[in-house]
Amino acid sequence: SALGLRPRLRVDATLKELDEFVVAQRRILWAAVMLLKPGGRLVFSTCTVNPRENEGQVRFALDQYPCLKLVDATITGQEQDQDNKQEDVIKPLSRTRVGDIGLLDGDDGGGLNDQQRRLVQRFHSSSSTSSSSSSSTTSGSGDDSVGFFISKFIKTESIRADSSSSSSL
Repeated sequence: SALGLRPRLRVDATLKELDEFVVAQRRILWAAVMLLKPGGRLVFSTCTVNPRENEGQVRFALDQYPCLKLVDATITGQEQDQDNKQEDVIKPLSRTRVGDIGLLDGDDGGGLNDQQRRLVQRFHSSSSTSSSSSSSTTSGSGDDSVGFFISKFIKTESIRADSSSSSSL
């Protein structure tokens, strides 16, 4: 819906029109999941601050597509695991968070639990600067970011055999 773009002095869209964006995004997400091979990465990103289009879509994807695993969108590097497969691994000092964490379930339609909301990144002009021992946040109110959202999934298995049963969009 582009609710994160500026300048926005007012939004002329109705709630029904905003809901149409959610439906369209779910159709695009379905196509992406069907086309993605097992082990592939899917980045879902929007340019809106609307929780239904951000955290709500992540919740929908996790509920509708059990083959998707939400992974940390802040990982900047990869390392080899014991089986020589590339996996997303958080290494000390290699994790950089640029945006804020996502909204909790119940926070205006967010739908994510505490662990899940720490895996996504939400950007808006009122972001706060914080840091911890294992990660750093570089976005802050001084950055004056437009509103957008990033999440990352890994497809763990094929669902082609199940595609005959249509999911609710």
